[in-house]
Amino acid sequence: MAVRILVVDDDPIVHRTWRRLARSERLPLQLLSATTAARAEELLKEAGDSIDVVVLDYHLDPGCGLDLVPMIRRRAASAAIALVTCHLDTDAWIAATDVGVTPVPKSDLWPKLREVLLRLLGPQGWGVRRLFPELSDRETEVVELMMDGLTDKEIAGAVEKNHSAG
Repeated sequence: MAVRILVVDDDPIVHRTWRRLARSERLPLQLLSATTAARAEELLKEAGDSIDVVVLDYHLDPGCGLDLVPMIRRRAASAAIALVTCHLDTDAWIAATDVGVTPVPKSDLWPKLREVLLRLLGPQGWGVRRLFPELSDRETEVVELMMDGLTDKEIAGAVEKNHSAG
């Protein structure tokens, strides 16, 4: 099953980059694209609860991506929401976290897309195995422990303990 991501960004290059990245990484993603707040609202009305993640740009023309958060919460209540922007200054970071949105600098997103998606989807009940079926059992176990916030040393101990007991 694919993860449905609504990308709301007024830069068409961002949408092309998401599509290329999903193909190149062979990620099970279904992308919905909106370059305006009005189009995002249409897609939210149509797709609503089937959307797993909404990625918002901070600066939209007109307005701010965070202005869409109340509608997203109504139409796609279980979706994780991320503010992914180049303009992630302190004010944007605070504004995002104040409304329960995960702030992600664009510079962190592209090289770490898998990790960002795991962080966003973890609380929504998406299992690592479901999101990345190509991982081995041991890799899946390590990623799940990472998501639980364990340090490298704690992960190594837990993995060793699990494999010596089994």
